Amino acid sequence: HFDEAFCALMGPAFSILPVAVLLVFAAVMAPPSLTAVPGWFLIAQHLDGPAKYTTFAGPLLLAFGAFNVLQMLPIYPLDGGQVLRAMVHSANAVWARRVILFVATVAVLGFLWIGDYVLASIAALGGAGSMHVDSGPSGVRPMGALSLSVIGIGYAITLAVHVGATISGLWALDILVGLLYSYWPT
Repeated sequence: HFDEAFCALMGPAFSILPVAVLLVFAAVMAPPSLTAVPGWFLIAQHLDGPAKYTTFAGPLLLAFGAFNVLQMLPIYPLDGGQVLRAMVHSANAVWARRVILFVATVAVLGFLWIGDYVLASIAALGGAGSMHVDSGPSGVRPMGALSLSVIGIGYAITLAVHVGATISGLWALDILVGLLYSYWPT
């Protein structure tokens, strides 16, 4: 199970490298007074000098971050769901199918509530796919406590980096401020 979870985690984890390069590039090329302003990407387009070359960083941070946060959702067909399945099956094989079905049901209801029918469909497919998860002992060796910890910490770090990249991209494009104001009670 460790190998399965590790392989599922490696796709989003390797995307940390370009995110780090983009963050360092933007920090080095743009002055801190510029990147502290919401929508700095839009301002940098009109500047001369090194800051102008950072204009591609905002959209790429948003793209890398959002795509990988989506992949890290703990819904079964996605990478996060593969990690969840391997971890739960290692901890308690009887509960693996139930946990995956519960997460898929909550995800379907949540996505339907916010009106995202595409993600609701993906979650529904994951729920249907959970019927193929073994509910008994498998021929695959379960993870021990150390392996579960390593995968759990790797998952948390990878998710945190990509959530940070998404927030940085939203900030650079001045989308984050609009989102916060639209949900902030007046």
